[in-house]
Amino acid sequence: MRRLACAALAVAIVLVCLAAYLHIALTQSVKNHNMRYTDQSAYMDAAIKAYETRFAYTGDRNRMPLYPFLQALFYSPDLSPEAFFQQGKRLNIVLSIVCIAVLGYVFFSRFSKLYAAYALLLLALIVFAIKSPFFQTELLFYTLFGFTFILSINTIKAPSRTKSLALGAMFALCQYTKASAMPALFIFAFSYGALVLAKIRNRDFQAADAKALIFSTIAPILAFLLLLAPYLLESKAKYGSYFYNVNTTFYIWYDSWEEAKAGTLGAGDHLGWPDLPDEEIPSLQKYLDEHTAQDMLNRFRDGAATIFKSACQIDAPFLYAYGYCGQVGLGLLVLAGSLALIASGKGLRLSDKNMQVAVFAAAFCAVYFISYAWYMPIIIRGARTVLSLLIPFLWITGLVTHHPRIQSLRVNIRGRDIGLFKLVYALMTLTLCAEIYQMITVGASTYWAGP
Repeated sequence: MRRLACAALAVAIVLVCLAAYLHIALTQSVKNHNMRYTDQSAYMDAAIKAYETRFAYTGDRNRMPLYPFLQALFYSPDLSPEAFFQQGKRLNIVLSIVCIAVLGYVFFSRFSKLYAAYALLLLALIVFAIKSPFFQTELLFYTLFGFTFILSINTIKAPSRTKSLALGAMFALCQYTKASAMPALFIFAFSYGALVLAKIRNRDFQAADAKALIFSTIAPILAFLLLLAPYLLESKAKYGSYFYNVNTTFYIWYDSWEEAKAGTLGAGDHLGWPDLPDEEIPSLQKYLDEHTAQDMLNRFRDGAATIFKSACQIDAPFLYAYGYCGQVGLGLLVLAGSLALIASGKGLRLSDKNMQVAVFAAAFCAVYFISYAWYMPIIIRGARTVLSLLIPFLWITGLVTHHPRIQSLRVNIRGRDIGLFKLVYALMTLTLCAEIYQMITVGASTYWAGP
């Protein structure tokens, strides 16, 4: 009977959360009434071209083809642009709910119910719901990117041939969604270098390890390249480079979007190699020749400030912040405190695998945050890009706070012995509920979640 009551309560909570999710999504959908805002119309055009060419059109090397292909599956020539826009928004809401459901399964399978519920509520009702009614690839990318990070850590901790090949496939799916997966792939491979160094330091490196290490390092890269081969070969034939992408090839080396529009974009970089003299083509070397170290430091600083202001809605009253900033800030404090407590334990020795995981996670977050900060002058606002790090951040925090030392900490409140972890996340969930209430009552109809 008790089990039945618990199941009924769980179903009721899920239904209430789903109702709140749909309320936020549909309210924001009304606000998102213009398909030309942000890059929604560009994704629509790509989806229509994919449909008309029977999926032979793979994009203009600005946006990747997976999301337009998905939308093209539901396109019909009978649909007007406005009708296709509305249908695409509805499809994205459904897709976002599927993504949240799968994320929920993964988090509840790995972590305590309290932490999994907290993480899922944050993702669903603060991030995904308000961003779901947009004809954009972001939520699909966040999910695939997050799963790729999780699988990377699982592969490091317990490698196998199946996991290595599956990881390469996940990296390819991420790349087909947004051209941002390659740095993570190389960071994963680099982490194996850290493992080798740790084994050599500990005099634990056996000749038999070499074969397994080589496979675990190379297999994801080969699977990635194999699955991406058709796209890469087309890029080489049409644009002159296997990894041609206007953002990472050109725009990242401009100082502003206005420069990019007047430069390679105006010279036809979406159609082929831009029609410009070689000395006017932006590149890393050209950027280094024309900028000082202080220029680059200022760009990182200003980009980070833009991300912070966008995520925290600095220009708005505190109660009208998105919720990204407050919860991430609290999470960082919990993470830092947990790491300090773990490090203070007597006789603590970080295993080689855990060292590799730490190197991968730290390098992953640092490289992507720095790259997002660097790219801010081009895209102006930062919340949409940096939110791709939220699922990895929640996973890292979950792994650290579920360390036995953290789980064993207790506090005594009025004669009751309570786990410190449970108390902290119960309080954080209360603060999150306050932000969810604000999102439902005010935020969904006030914010613009497209940028």
